[in-house]
Amino acid sequence: MFFKDFWSFNPISNSWQIEQELGLYTDPIYSSGRRDAVAVVALSKAYIMCGYDGSSGYVKQTWQFDPTADTCWTLKRNLANVSDIALFGRRWSVGFAIQDTVYLGTGFSFSQDLKKDFWKYNPLLDAWTQIADFGGDFRSNAIAFSLYNKGYVGCGISNAYENDIWRYDPFHNDWTAVASYGGAPICNGISFIIGNRAFAGLGNDSLYATQSDVWEYIPDSTSGIGEIENNSVFTAYPNPVVDYLEINSTNFFPAKNTVCEIYSSSGQLCLQTVLSNSRTQLDLQSFSSGVYFYSITLNTKKITCGKFIKK
Repeated sequence: MFFKDFWSFNPISNSWQIEQELGLYTDPIYSSGRRDAVAVVALSKAYIMCGYDGSSGYVKQTWQFDPTADTCWTLKRNLANVSDIALFGRRWSVGFAIQDTVYLGTGFSFSQDLKKDFWKYNPLLDAWTQIADFGGDFRSNAIAFSLYNKGYVGCGISNAYENDIWRYDPFHNDWTAVASYGGAPICNGISFIIGNRAFAGLGNDSLYATQSDVWEYIPDSTSGIGEIENNSVFTAYPNPVVDYLEINSTNFFPAKNTVCEIYSSSGQLCLQTVLSNSRTQLDLQSFSSGVYFYSITLNTKKITCGKFIKK
């Protein structure tokens, strides 16, 4: 059977409540029960995309759920902006959100092939734009999450069960291989974020045995393929910061593209700037008091990262 019921969980009362089912009160009603879809939350709205509804084709719809609206569901533009007659549906894809943008890719298409293309959806324009293909092999049934304004995708099925993890940088529109998943190669795993901590696990292995382990990904201390470049040393001071943070390098090459990003403790990108010389002063007078994180990349490769306190 294929379902389209929708529920909300109240952690205070430890209870579930039925919400409007997928597509309820829309006119005309295009919704149908489905499975193998993608769910992503961005700017307090949820998106249900693609999947399989038991028909001859796979679904390519984008549904937006707004819990504050009288009619919660709104049908948005199909994946890749294609019409209903174009065969572009897929299932077993993955998705994540970075700030106000929704991302979806990989999966298994109606034409019975694995995919590695990736797309981003702009809710304000109601439009999809193709971005760089996923950095690993074609695959489906992967895991995905976002952390510090980067997207992460990995594991799943290609020609074999995989445990690689790739990081997407929306600023450079590219993928970088990072530390592989800690457990055995899996498909149908889960992933979630608590605060600024990313977790993944469960699923099944290549023998289809169910797995019970859960792993945490720590980007500050987990180095992967080409993730750390040691030919340049940066320091950031003072700490705590009152008005200005100074970034210094003992071995800096101005011709290279070096970017400094500062994130709040909630993972929001607060500042992004190119470091054009060996000494750069960043004006943080408008920043609120609290804990912040900085990341410095050289030619898209992470050099160093850390945290500081803004008084």
